[in-house]
Formats: sequence, structure tokens, C-alpha cells
Amino acid sequence: MPFRIYFLAWISIMTYQSNAEVVKIGLRAHSGVEKGMAQWQPTADYLTKSIPGYEFVIMPYVSLQELSEHSSKAEFDFVLTNPSSYIELELDHGASRILTLENKRQGGAYTQFGSVIFTLSKSEIKNIKDLKGKRFIAVSENAFGGWRVAWRELHQQGINPSTYFKEMLFSGGIQEDVVLAVMKGHADAGTVRTDMLERMAIAGQIDLDDIRILNPKFTKDFPFMHSSRLYPEWPFAKFHHTSSELAQKVAVALLSIPPTHEAAIAGKYAGWTVPLDYGSVHALMKDLKVGPYENYGQISLEDVVRKYLYWIIVVSFLFLTAWLLLVMAVRSNRNLSITRKELLVSNDNLKQAHSHLEDRVMERTRELELAKDDAEKANKAKSEFLSSMSHELRTPLNAIIGFSELMDVDREYPLPESHRSSLKEIMIAGDHLLHLINDVLDLARIETGKLKLDIIDVSINSSINEAFSLIAPMASQSGISLINELKDQTDITVRADNVRFKQILINLISNAVKYNKQNGQIRVSCELRDNNHVRIAVTDTGMGIMDKEMEKLFEPFERIDRFSQAEGTGVGLSVTKSLVEAMGGSIGVTSTPGEGSEFWIELPS
Repeated sequence: MPFRIYFLAWISIMTYQSNAEVVKIGLRAHSGVEKGMAQWQPTADYLTKSIPGYEFVIMPYVSLQELSEHSSKAEFDFVLTNPSSYIELELDHGASRILTLENKRQGGAYTQFGSVIFTLSKSEIKNIKDLKGKRFIAVSENAFGGWRVAWRELHQQGINPSTYFKEMLFSGGIQEDVVLAVMKGHADAGTVRTDMLERMAIAGQIDLDDIRILNPKFTKDFPFMHSSRLYPEWPFAKFHHTSSELAQKVAVALLSIPPTHEAAIAGKYAGWTVPLDYGSVHALMKDLKVGPYENYGQISLEDVVRKYLYWIIVVSFLFLTAWLLLVMAVRSNRNLSITRKELLVSNDNLKQAHSHLEDRVMERTRELELAKDDAEKANKAKSEFLSSMSHELRTPLNAIIGFSELMDVDREYPLPESHRSSLKEIMIAGDHLLHLINDVLDLARIETGKLKLDIIDVSINSSINEAFSLIAPMASQSGISLINELKDQTDITVRADNVRFKQILINLISNAVKYNKQNGQIRVSCELRDNNHVRIAVTDTGMGIMDKEMEKLFEPFERIDRFSQAEGTGVGLSVTKSLVEAMGGSIGVTSTPGEGSEFWIELPS
């Protein structure tokens, strides 16, 4: 099989014009090399004609292992493969999607697919649980739509295929063979990719009345029978060594291809669309612990140190700060205790020497004023210490982050892949610590009255959009939608410091992302008040906050116990409240446990 692959690729390469640069596209040829070349080489020919100076060739591989091995050697410029194979290439070899396939099925174009679990309509099997002790068949262990998608649905119902079934069978790569095996009684039930049953029925190979769908689901605008949630179609991806300019040209060419073009007809697709979110595929592989997530959830000492490095640094810093404050507090309390004893002695002496009463009272008053000054100086020293420490820590920390970023992008002396993940953890931990230090520094400036504000007219809509652009990557990882209800209303402004106003929005919106539900929503709305103020509200669909938890919500270094697993310092909301009040505004929150929260601020318009 490898010889045939290289022979077909060699034939394609030898036909290119002498002045053209060869661009290789790795292909997951799940139906075989010949069919894969027949289906996708016309698309490569279309790209060759559309992009002068390049010759595109298909490099087909039936084995996912071979596809991964050749990707690791940087033999491909692009790759076209199934979603789970793409995730492995993304995490292990730096592949990044640029388009998603619009698959053509029964006259329609679809960018999602799933799996259908089925048995014969005359079978005694009525639901998923009835599969216990039965023979079950799928395409192959590594097939995505032909096995892993259905496996996840079984897994989430507590079914372990290796022990639940009497026998787990695999057809070897042909989905039609799975259906025929069930029809002929060689297996009691099976699973195939969505639309396979409908295609075989149209071809006259089966009668759908003879089929019973197990765990049936119904999805709007998706007409095919399915038993699972839906996942994005095959991605077209580039590798890190592929130039962005070439990737852009390929994306534009494929987005422009008409569905009637011979390449689209041969490829059985209606076209291409912008790359979809493959987070659901990551979640599937984590649930099943397959591919790069095979050891997901297993914790080693190195993992603990790497994962909690940020907290180790934070706790050490806070412990040192607390110890210094405790020393100052003990010293202040000792002085106050001495003063109290002296006052008691003075009271006794008052009875014996009434003539000296006025002098003694004045003396003790001066001492109390000195004690008060000492306490105020201790508090000021604490704030100045925090400010000084924050400044002193930011300089080496910026150096650590800067040199880490330089190491990450160094092309002359690239790090081994085994060290790159550790470097990423250092950069993430550094960014978290820098955020904490900035919050502590803001808190110290506010307490010492050194915070300077430049109050101007600030556009609310522009500030929201800028905050969204920074938070969007974090939100997309959890499938959270960010909605700006102001849309194009650019004429609404507030009197505020531009930088600090954006800081307030980022704090509130990022908190909403961290404590939101998977696939939730965050809405930012605006309302003009009668008192010449503007009310801006950030509403989420998260876990909500109980009434008893509201008391310490805006206190510095205070966190709600239920949310302790989420990243945070307990400083952000305290800083936000101080900034809002410093600009002449107010802040508050309303919440319903289990449904979500609304944090609002009011500022002068």
C-alpha cells in the first residue's frame, strides 16, 4: 500500500510545470487510495489552475497512523481529514483549520454530521439499554462518524462496549458492510455515519421500514436520522510551516468554487465555509480518553506543580504580605495595650492628685493621637509596601514573560515539542501572576489616593466591542456567545476614564465567562436613566449567587467557596467597585441561583 501511494503521488508531481512550486495535500483516504485520488485530485487540479505558480497534489493515506507520521516530518503543506484525526494533528503537529467542508447530501449542503445507531425493526432490541449481551458492529476503532461519535453516546449512558456487548465487531473501513452485517444477522445492532441509511435506501440496497433507530434525536434543519449530537464536518487545515499568504489564496479559491464545478461534483461537496468550532470534538476525545487525550485526567507530581504553579506563587506572595501586616498589627496592638494600662494608672492617680488632672488628660490625649498616627502610618505603609512590591515584581516578571515569548517564536533555535508545552504553562502562569500584581497595584493606588483619572466622553459601544475582542478566545473555548445589544448605537457616551472604563468592562465580562455554563450566553445592555446617568448591565446564564454570598462579593481577596475551582484572585471586583465609585458612579448585582447573574454599573452621561 505505501508503494502505491508514493507511485500515484509521484505521477502527480512529475506532471507539474518546471517553474511551479509543488504543494502537497495530505488526505485521509478512508475509502481507499484509488477512490481518494479520484474524489479529491480534481480539487487539487482546480487549485492549480486558480493559483498561478503552484502545483497542488494529493497525498492519500488509508492509515491514520501513516498520515500522522508523515505530518510529523513536515511532508504536507495542507491536510484534509476527519475531525478526530484533525484534533490529533492540531495538538501534536501544529495543524490549524482554514475551512470546513460543506458536504453534499441528497441535494442539500451540510456542515455537520453525526452517527446513527440502529437494529432491525423486528428485533427485540427497543432501546440502548437492550444492547446488553448483544453483538455490536462499527466501521473501525479510529473511525469518527462510524464509531467514536456513537461510542460517546453509549459512554454517557454508562455503557462500556468492551464489557457490555457480547461481541464488539469492526467491518474494516466500509460503512455499507456494517449495515449489511446487521441486515444479514451477523450482528444484532450497529452504527454508521448519518445519511448512510438514506443513501443505501435510495440505491435500493435496504428498506428503511426494516430498520429501527435507537436513541433517536431530532435536530432542526438536519433531515437525516441520527442518534447522537452533531459535529463539524471535515476541516481543510494548514501546518505552521505553510505561509499565511498561500493559505489565504487557497481559502479564497475554495470559497469561490461553484457547486456545479467538476471538482465539487467529483468531491461530492457543495462548497466550503469558514472554519467551524471544533471544541465539541475536543470534548468527545476527552470523554473517551482517546488520541492525544489518552491520559487525560491522570495526575502526576509534575502535572500538579505545573497546574498550580500560579497558585503556589500567589499563596507565597500573599503569605509574605500577611506576615508583614500581622507583625505591624501586633506591634500596633502592643502600643495600644500599653496606652490602655497607662490610662488606668492615670485614672488612679487622678483620685490622688486632682490638681494634676488637666495636665495628665492633655498628656494622655497627645499619646492617643500619636497612637492613632502610628495606626494610620501602618496602614499607609501596608499600601506603599503593596505598591512597591507590585512594581518590583513586575520588572522580573515582564522579563520572564518576554523571554518566554521569544523562546516560543525563536525559529533559529526552536524548542523540542516536549519542552514547548512546559514553556506555554510558564507563559500562562506568568500572565496570571501579572494580572494579580496589576490588580494589587490598582488596589494600593486607590487606598493611597494616588489613582489618577482622565475623565472624558467615552463611547460605550466601542469599549464593549474592544472588550469582546479580547475575551472572545476564552469564551469560544466554552462555546459561550457574546452579545452586544447596543449594536450600531455609537452615540451613547459616559463621563469616564477611557482606560479604566474598559478595565471595568473586561473584569465584569471575563468574570461572566469564567462562571458561566457551557454553551451559555453573555449579554451587555445599556439604559439611559432619569438622573443623567447611564446604566450598563452584563447578564450571564451561569450558576448565580446566593444572598448570603453577596456580602463579601466586593471585598478584596474574598472569594465564594462554590467558585473556588475557577481561576481568580478575589481582587478584581473590589478594584472594579473602587474604580466605578472614583468616577462618580455606583455598582451592584442581582442574581437568581441556577439561572444567572446581572452585574450593573451606573456612570454619569
